[in-house]
Amino acid sequence: MATYFCRLYPQHGGYTVLFPDFPGCITEGDSLKEAISMAEEALAFHIKCLKEQGDDIPDPRPLELVVGDGKDEDGEPFVAFGIEHKSTALKRKRININIREDHLDEIDKAAEEAGMTRSGFLVLCAQAKIQNDSDISQQESKKKK
Repeated sequence: MATYFCRLYPQHGGYTVLFPDFPGCITEGDSLKEAISMAEEALAFHIKCLKEQGDDIPDPRPLELVVGDGKDEDGEPFVAFGIEHKSTALKRKRININIREDHLDEIDKAAEEAGMTRSGFLVLCAQAKIQNDSDISQQESKKKK
């Protein structure tokens, strides 16, 4: 499962939603609930079309890159939230971990603020850590040369 972050713009009594990872993937809703539902459908349809055309599906950008300073390129304010795309190509595996209750509370709060599930949030954080460590290793390798 991948979480793609989108931008939500209040527009004339409704909402517009767009996905920075998928240029052209835009939808609208008269209410917040409808906008979120339409965003889920738009993302699924857009990814389905890309797959059918044989195009690559981009990895989701981290939330920080989507949000930036909370304003888009034109200076318009937006709110970001995540939509989980349930890929049928990837098998999920249930795991059991032990974690301190206060840490779990912090994780749940951060996940909720990001509009994500606990699992999606933990995976995103782990992937960011792995990528960061990889970037640091590559930089150190370049320094040694």
